[in-house]
Amino acid sequence: MMFKKLQYWLLPTFCLLCHTKTLGDALCSPCFEELPWQVHNCVRCGLSLSETQICGECAKNPPPYDHTVCLFDYQTPIAQLILSLKFAGKLAYAKLLGELMTARIAQHYQTENIPELIIPVPLHVQRLKERGYNQALEIARPIAKQLKMALDVTSCVRVLPTLPQAMSQLDTRKQNMKDAFEVKQVLQAKHVAIIDDVVTTGSTVAELASVLKKAGVARVDVWCCARTQLRTMTDK
Repeated sequence: MMFKKLQYWLLPTFCLLCHTKTLGDALCSPCFEELPWQVHNCVRCGLSLSETQICGECAKNPPPYDHTVCLFDYQTPIAQLILSLKFAGKLAYAKLLGELMTARIAQHYQTENIPELIIPVPLHVQRLKERGYNQALEIARPIAKQLKMALDVTSCVRVLPTLPQAMSQLDTRKQNMKDAFEVKQVLQAKHVAIIDDVVTTGSTVAELASVLKKAGVARVDVWCCARTQLRTMTDK
């Protein structure tokens, strides 16, 4: 504790949200507590619910992925953090989000087998060149390191330069992602986790999960930072 107090004065760190001094933490305690944490959700798609269960839509039309672990509702300030990460190069936010997700993931898999492999949702090579990094991969790095898990960035690729989902109409997002991914090599893992920053309609992770299952993966879990509260018929 004495070292932290000394560090506070000599090498101060500042909250990423309110910019007040912290004792070496990325967020101050008030900002941490006020984040839009998910309490209960659909265990299949991650949609916030009043209690943890399977939502009616997933009961009627199960998505191709089997389970979702989600940390936040897509609200302020998480929405701003993610947008700044994706479009303003704020890679420090990826480290923060990844570390926060690690704690939730580790807690979640205390009573069941954790996936063997992490696959960040791939970007098309064209968008990767434009942006310079894949935000899903940057979020995945601290998770893989802390949980000592394999991180696979080569087996699955995005072969179609799809429109950004944020620019697509809700009823066309599923079509936008059709045939967008390919598995390029044999996967030895039978249980994998897909990592993405935000799940909105679920079209992106659903398409990737479908491709992985066709390639022989038995179970696909989705790990995401945030889930919107939007529900449409494209969320399958």
